Amino acid sequence: MLAASAGCRSENISTESSVQTVSSPTVSSARTPEQDLAVIDGNGRPIDGSEAVIAALLDRAEPKCTEGRRGVADLSVKAVEVAKSKGARTSNFDMLTGALKVLDLYDQPQECLGVFAALVVSVTE
Repeated sequence: MLAASAGCRSENISTESSVQTVSSPTVSSARTPEQDLAVIDGNGRPIDGSEAVIAALLDRAEPKCTEGRRGVADLSVKAVEVAKSKGARTSNFDMLTGALKVLDLYDQPQECLGVFAALVVSVTE
């Protein structure tokens, strides 16, 4: 379990391994990560073009995160679930975009769990 901490309230996002699997009725191992995120962001039906946009975000995030493409998608799904449970209005597109703003500051791949946890804290305060 990792908590984002920088002298502020923390939100916990738990993982069972370095590659996180999130149990959600809309996540399917038969679909690609970008298909899953587009379906989730579209409330069960992807918005035209959203899959390509999310694929491009995952293309940028994948080499920057040690969790891999599916792991990054799973982190985003869980971060959105936690943020929404706290009353925030957010999406996987928002989470990936926010994570990339942080990840672009680093030259080496990072464990992205902490980045997504910090994003949850920032959108729920």
